[in-house]
Amino acid sequence: MTLVDTNVLLDLVTDDPIWADWFAARLEAAAACGVVSRRKYRRAGVSRTGVFSDFFIGSQAAVQQLPLLTRDIDDFGRISQHSS
Repeated sequence: MTLVDTNVLLDLVTDDPIWADWFAARLEAAAACGVVSRRKYRRAGVSRTGVFSDFFIGSQAAVQQLPLLTRDIDDFGRISQHSS
């Protein structure tokens, strides 16, 4: 299973000139290898800034040693280092 960060989906939907084609190719490759998943995490009473869901998807990928498709490698690299 490959986990997909929200920014990937936004770049595809908005047809981002820098990232859309690159992500489309990566998603295709990931899908050919198995399941591709975008997990939704939400806590009651917490604003939807994306910070919590980014943290949880990065943590899940690190703990379960799953591939994570994202362009925010600096943010998720720090999560990975802290969760190991």
